[in-house]
Amino acid sequence: MRTEFFKNTLKLTPVILLLIFIISGCGGGKGHITTLPEQSKTPEESVSPTGYNHFVNANLLEIFGAYPDAIQEYQNALRYFPESVTIRTDYSRLLFRVSKIPEALEQAMQIEPKTSEVYLLIGDCYRLQDDWEPAAKYYRLAIDLDSENVNAYWYLAGYFRQTDQADSVIATYYELARLLETDRIYFELGTWLATGERFDEAEKAFLKAIELNPDKSANLRTWLDLGVLLGRAEKYEGALNAFETCLKLDSSKENTGAYLGLATTYDAMDSLSRAEEIYDKILKMSPDDVRIYRQMLAMYLGREDIKKAIDVSWDLVALVPSDWMAQRRLGILLYSNDQLVAADSLFNSRIDFGDDNVFNFFYRGRIAVEQERLDEAKYFFLEAASKEPAFVDSWLNLGFVLSQQDSLGMALKTYRDGMSYAPAHEDSIRLSFAIGAALERDGQFYEAVNIFKDLIEREKNHAPALNYLGYMLADRGEDLIYALELIERAMQISPNNGAYLDSYAWVQYKLGNFQVALSELKKAADLLDNDPVVFEHLGDVYKALGNLNEAESSYQRALDIDPDSIIIEEKLKE
Repeated sequence: MRTEFFKNTLKLTPVILLLIFIISGCGGGKGHITTLPEQSKTPEESVSPTGYNHFVNANLLEIFGAYPDAIQEYQNALRYFPESVTIRTDYSRLLFRVSKIPEALEQAMQIEPKTSEVYLLIGDCYRLQDDWEPAAKYYRLAIDLDSENVNAYWYLAGYFRQTDQADSVIATYYELARLLETDRIYFELGTWLATGERFDEAEKAFLKAIELNPDKSANLRTWLDLGVLLGRAEKYEGALNAFETCLKLDSSKENTGAYLGLATTYDAMDSLSRAEEIYDKILKMSPDDVRIYRQMLAMYLGREDIKKAIDVSWDLVALVPSDWMAQRRLGILLYSNDQLVAADSLFNSRIDFGDDNVFNFFYRGRIAVEQERLDEAKYFFLEAASKEPAFVDSWLNLGFVLSQQDSLGMALKTYRDGMSYAPAHEDSIRLSFAIGAALERDGQFYEAVNIFKDLIEREKNHAPALNYLGYMLADRGEDLIYALELIERAMQISPNNGAYLDSYAWVQYKLGNFQVALSELKKAADLLDNDPVVFEHLGDVYKALGNLNEAESSYQRALDIDPDSIIIEEKLKE
């Protein structure tokens, strides 16, 4: 047995062993130097040659890979020299090497005084036990004793990455770059600087990484990330150069990322034809690459080109029929493009396949509303609300359908039911607005006023609520100065809103400021040329000014828009 051979070989005289110990620097030739301790004041007779024998045996056994026997010899040596920093350090390192992490940590913690390397070892033990907080503590202690401890910086950067402390990651990589200029360190530094949108520093780091790596093919990833970075920084010419350089190194379909980056950059530069040219090229190379279709879809959606977005979505759905999300997104696009039958069919097929996603039911409800199938719409919104109660749009649309069916009481109950599932501030505000509007329509005027006042207290710049409450008060001729203040606040938020201009004109009319009302209503009529209420108000103002011909003309325009209005008919007869 090889181990027995070493055991027999190592039975040397104490004097020879002591010489080996001195020459090896206590480390058994493992590549590090340990200085001998100062001469002890203890008489020489107290020094145990047997203890040194065990220690040197351990070192040599470790060199030749006889780890279990080496561990035993370290333990034997420590019985003679329990305070030895050198022996316990080497013993701890061996335990760590053979993955006896808790034992290595226990031994390392006993070492006093602790060196930078011992702190590093303790940090490594905690790290391998996935206990990052104490690991980071000991890496910092290692750096405190040795500001050039590269390994401690590297693992400390790992801790900051784990805990998403971007600024600390960056600072640590800067320290590493100071100690060790490698392309990997500069690449990581550039990546994190880019994440923090420190674009100029990131660009320098990526360029340094490229400079340090003579292997051009290995720089593909760096050129690619540099292009992405420069694109985000809106340095488009630089981004084009980076992507083109990347493609010079590798123009095959394996480098699709560079082609996609090039196309994205042309899109950002508003050169749609060049972007589409790149997409056509890579689609010929990789017709089944889903990434290409998804990025094209993002481009057309960003440009609000719904038709082309739909065409790409059909291709994507055909390519990945199992991607239910892509099918739902296509259905939403079809709905927004008024292709209601196709959208309804797609959402229906998703439901038939067992896809219970709330959007399938919600959009079937929206389609039913637009096709005036209110009973079906009610069913789908109820289903959507039961699938995902926190999706407030289901409650809002269900309440709308009920109000259209003259069930204002049920609509109010629906909105209030939805409120119990709306912890988010924005959702609560939307439902409060719906409740206030329903109360006003149901004739519960003062209850509605209180709801809107509470809403405005919670959301002071909610322009629709400001306008609604102001108009309600103006229409009844109550608290007109307060109503004027509310509407003016709404107009400051949205000065070109035709509905707010109409409300402002109406409160001025109620205050007897007919010329101001006329001027504002003319502006509102230009913005809302198909709103019967605006033209009805215009008729009222002309009538108040004694201009009966213009009043009749305005009333007639209002009746043409809303031929079922009995009120406007009566005004024409007066």
